[in-house]
Amino acid sequence: MHKDYDDEFGPVSHTITERENSIFVSIPIIAYTVLAIMKKTIDITVAINKIKVAIRNFENHNKELIVQKSGQT
Repeated sequence: MHKDYDDEFGPVSHTITERENSIFVSIPIIAYTVLAIMKKTIDITVAINKIKVAIRNFENHNKELIVQKSGQT
């Protein structure tokens, strides 16, 4: 569903569902989705940006490990 309208509107960055007591944020990443459940008092934009930075750092770290392992053979 996240890719249904990519051609027309561009890719989905994240979706937010707001409930009475919580906020649910889903962030699609390749074949996975990160789901964050937050209190309503949290600044959503700051939290989403921090999550995205953490994901990028994790992806970059994994790429570095793969390069290191391939150099050890």
